[in-house]
Amino acid sequence: MRRIVFIIFCLGLFGCKAALLKRYQITDPKKENSESINRYLQAKGLDKGNDFVFKDILSFAKASEKKYLSIPDAIFYNRKGYYVNYSKTSSQCNAGVDDFITDLENFSNYEYDDSKHIDELNELIVGSQEPNPQDADITIFITWTIYSGKLNDEKAFLWLKLLDEAKLRGVNLNYYILNCDLQNNWDFSNVEISSN
Repeated sequence: MRRIVFIIFCLGLFGCKAALLKRYQITDPKKENSESINRYLQAKGLDKGNDFVFKDILSFAKASEKKYLSIPDAIFYNRKGYYVNYSKTSSQCNAGVDDFITDLENFSNYEYDDSKHIDELNELIVGSQEPNPQDADITIFITWTIYSGKLNDEKAFLWLKLLDEAKLRGVNLNYYILNCDLQNNWDFSNVEISSN
C-alpha cells in the first residue's frame, strides 16, 4: 500500500512540474546573442536600451557564486550603491518584489548591506551604459532569461511596469534589465562541467 501511495505521489509531483513548464512556456536554456535578445525585447515592447548581459562565462560563474542568478529577480541598490534586500524571509523567494516596488517611497527607511556594492555587479556585466547609483535614489536590476517564457511577463516585465508607475509617482529610480542567458560569444573551451 505504501508503495502505491509513493508511486502516486511521484506521478503527481512530476506531472505538476511538466504542467508548470507547459503553462509558463519554459523551455530548455540555449545560447543567445544580442540579436536574439533584442528581438525578444522588441516583441515584448521593451526596446529601452537599458539591457545588460554578463561579460563572459567566468563573470556568469562569479554572479552565480554571489547569488545574482535568481531568475526572475530584482536587485535593489541605494544611492550609495549598497544592496537593499526586499525579501522579509529567506524562503520568500521573489514573492515580495511587487509589494516592495509599490512601497518604494519608503526605500530610504530600509536597511542596506554594506558588504554588497553595485560595483561588484558592474564588473561582471556589459551594456550600453554603466549604471551609476548616484544618478538616482534607487538603482534596480531585473534579472530574466528568454527561456523563462511567461514568467517574464508575470514577474520580470510586470515589475518594469510597476517601476514605471513608481517613477510617475515621483520616486527617483533607474532600472536595468539583466539577461542571464548563456551567450554565443562566450569562450566555453576552458570550462569544466561537473557531473555532481
